[in-house]
Amino acid sequence: MKNTISKFAPKNGFPHLPIIDGIKLSAVNAGISKTNKLDLLLVRASKNSTICALFTKSKTCSAAVDWSRQNLEKVQNQQKPLGLLVNSGNANVFTGPHGETTVRKSITSTAHHLKTSDENIFVASTGVIGELLHHNQITSQIENLTKNLKPSMFLSAAEAI
Repeated sequence: MKNTISKFAPKNGFPHLPIIDGIKLSAVNAGISKTNKLDLLLVRASKNSTICALFTKSKTCSAAVDWSRQNLEKVQNQQKPLGLLVNSGNANVFTGPHGETTVRKSITSTAHHLKTSDENIFVASTGVIGELLHHNQITSQIENLTKNLKPSMFLSAAEAI
């Protein structure tokens, strides 16, 4: 398969990105995307971190957007880490209760492996609309993602999203 680079990528390659204290990242190919690429990202922010977000204004957003939007209105547990779980290849939009179950199980698994609480987990999905996203594609990878968190995985993170 041909490896293509986005027309938006820097012409002279990617600059060195410094490590950010308290941030660790991990990415895997979970088989969500139809191409053979990294498609699942986990970001862990240390305790006492703060998260902010910008959401779509669409009335037909995904279960991931609904969860994260509602979750942002809650008070996060500052004594535990924050997690951001992002998949590409499947937007998990227009999937009804199945999509909500996928989000819920993904959050529960991520919170468990990061040793944090559900309100500290945020999720995002991008990709094909109207196709079911099976939670086991995500939950089967969470332990691996957690074990491989590193502070210098920015290029892998970019590929995964």
